[in-house]
Amino acid sequence: MSDEVTNLAPGWAVETAAIWAQFPERKGVLDLTNRLMPELPEELFRMRKLTSLTVDNCRLANFKGAWEGIVELKVVKAEKNNVKEFDELLVHCGDTLETVSFAGNAIAKISKKISSAMFLTSLNLSNNTISEIPKEVVALGQLTELYLAGNKIKALPANFHEMRKLEKLDLRDNLIEELPLKLGICSTITEIFISGNPLSKQPELHGKDGRAEVFNFLRDRLRSKPETHVLLFDEKDSLNNVRFEINEELSPKHPILTAATLEKLIKFLTPAIPPDQPTFKAFLACYSYFAEPRDIINLMYLRFKTNSENMSSFGEDTQQTMKLVQLRVFAGLMKFLAKFNQDGLKFNDETIDLLKDFAKALGKAGHTAGATQLESTIESNKESRGRSTSKFDGEVAKSTIEDKKKKKRPADKVKDMKKKRGSGLFDSLRRAKAKKEYEEAKQELSVPDGLPPPVVGEGTPPPSKGPSSGPSLAIPTLKMVPKLDLQAVNPKQIAEQLALRSSFLLAEIDVNEFLHQAWAKPGAEFAAPCILNFIDFFNRISQWMSTEVLVEKEMSSRVAKLSHILDIAQASLDLGDFSSTYSIASAIMSAPISRLKQTWQCIDEKRIQISGALNKLSDNSGNYRSYRSLLQQKASTRVIPYLGLMLSDLTFTEEGNPNFVNDSDLINFTKFRIIHKVLDEVATYQSHSYRDIAENTELMAQIEAAERFEDEDAMYNESLRCEASRRATITAAPSMCSPQSGGGRSERRSSVPASDPALPVRRDGTTTMISSSMSMLEISSHSSQSSPRPAATTPRE
Repeated sequence: MSDEVTNLAPGWAVETAAIWAQFPERKGVLDLTNRLMPELPEELFRMRKLTSLTVDNCRLANFKGAWEGIVELKVVKAEKNNVKEFDELLVHCGDTLETVSFAGNAIAKISKKISSAMFLTSLNLSNNTISEIPKEVVALGQLTELYLAGNKIKALPANFHEMRKLEKLDLRDNLIEELPLKLGICSTITEIFISGNPLSKQPELHGKDGRAEVFNFLRDRLRSKPETHVLLFDEKDSLNNVRFEINEELSPKHPILTAATLEKLIKFLTPAIPPDQPTFKAFLACYSYFAEPRDIINLMYLRFKTNSENMSSFGEDTQQTMKLVQLRVFAGLMKFLAKFNQDGLKFNDETIDLLKDFAKALGKAGHTAGATQLESTIESNKESRGRSTSKFDGEVAKSTIEDKKKKKRPADKVKDMKKKRGSGLFDSLRRAKAKKEYEEAKQELSVPDGLPPPVVGEGTPPPSKGPSSGPSLAIPTLKMVPKLDLQAVNPKQIAEQLALRSSFLLAEIDVNEFLHQAWAKPGAEFAAPCILNFIDFFNRISQWMSTEVLVEKEMSSRVAKLSHILDIAQASLDLGDFSSTYSIASAIMSAPISRLKQTWQCIDEKRIQISGALNKLSDNSGNYRSYRSLLQQKASTRVIPYLGLMLSDLTFTEEGNPNFVNDSDLINFTKFRIIHKVLDEVATYQSHSYRDIAENTELMAQIEAAERFEDEDAMYNESLRCEASRRATITAAPSMCSPQSGGGRSERRSSVPASDPALPVRRDGTTTMISSSMSMLEISSHSSQSSPRPAATTPRE
């Protein structure tokens, strides 16, 4: 806009009236920008219907006049003039004004008469010489925008946080030394600018601007002291501290909480009425993503204190409500501490002191039984062997990993692990860890090369080796396992044993192993040992099935073996064991098996239909719509899910959604509802029982001892020995198919094509030997980049 000033043309008022009459949408609007007039013209004050006046850059020296004649004025803009005050405007038009802008004038003081503008929503006094903000500005209850940049303001009023509707605040280029911490509870503010101020008492704010950076600083300071921290409970609800939405699936009638600050979340979970249980369960499961345990305990303590102090000064109904809140807080605390112990955490000294203060407060408030119960919890935790809360951050303590690297002799480790397994003091996570250490130690006690793989039993130990061998050692007995003839065993028997073992391994997984992608990070062998055990079993079965086909060099034998394996896959599917089904499917869809075109041509129609069903089940279109639909249909009976897809879902949920909204202190609770939903599904599947199936220890031992190719190249070389590349051989004649294999069709039957979703990694960090869609060993190589699932693998020829 040009700053050039011209004289006000004669007859302008008549012309304005004509324009208003001709253009109703412009009625009441007057713009005299860049018109030279040291004072407002008299004609202006005869325009009783004037609603909007703009007189920018008019060199006005004052803003006086007969304002009492204008009764509907809402907007006044008089920027870039020499006005020193506008009291008369406020006195006569204050009750109608909504927007006022006197930026770039000579105003040195904000008049107390500003209080008459009770409906004012926007006030711009930037680039003046104002040194103080009077309390009357704070009292403007409808004000949403306040622009005070380029003045000489040294401090904000102590009660500035009482501006409950303020959304935009511009304080740039003033002389402010310190922002009041209580400004941090102005939850309605969406934009704030403070650059160009000395801020000598808060140097941490130098270079920071915008709501996220400024408010994170102020709110962190408020949280540092109990007397100010409690303010965050009572700040006015807004989209900046708590959010709700209607979710037709979860709660069609009532809004559900989707985001909240930690203070608002604790308040929401401890109301006088019964709390929202699904939200509380999600909070207990996922608290480690957004808070330290001590922070949560501290907030519950503050919540309890604010509802117990000075209770007698309130009415009877209020007192009753406060007592109900006390009970809700105590119940919530005990649930949290129960989860705390389940996670294997030990209270540090600071947390113990805080809990002792909490117990005293309970007793003082008359809850003696609750105080006794809390004290008992403190003492029992002292005697536990959990990790200290000072180390808990959602991941395994680094020191634990380092300690594990100090290896013992195998025999000593077996002895130690047997003690651990019988101690009864370990939670499920530590028991799984001890079990893995025990199994590793047994593997190191292997028999000499050339003998069949041993199965370690826990029977009577052999006699002592004598004095020269040192102390007597209980070494597990070694049993020789006969080689398994796969085709001699009914497919249903194999499927039942696989389902029984998979069910057991799934039930052993602690819920915490699913959090923070523990299975795909350094230290996974400590943080997620049971998930790794499940993955290992999945891959051993897949490798075994592939090997069983590839070791058969005769076409007829290979066709018969592959047909038998397809029958096992069908039996697993009938049992609801999707894990074993996918494991077997990953074998037949791997490049070494899927490339055996001559073999596949000889498979009979029945088995080809099974192969087609596996293909449909593993189709990743629609986010594995076919599998998810079938899983839902069978969920009412008993199932063992394809764990790899669940881990993949968790990975994409964690990496695709931030823990906090827009870098604020607003917890993204929608994310944790999704995570908890997966954990809840896992718990449901873990409750499914396959105990009606009799365990066949001999058969399972043979399966475990079966030979397997564990190298992808070796497996592919075996595949080439079975059938050379199509570029090096002629397609086999139909007569090569045996009568048992289905009549020797001449057309080619392709195996299930690979569809390759991203899934988890092997515990040694290597990628899987299986290139098919169902391998559970690939997720860690993709998860850190949040990349889409890889495209289908093309089998090598």
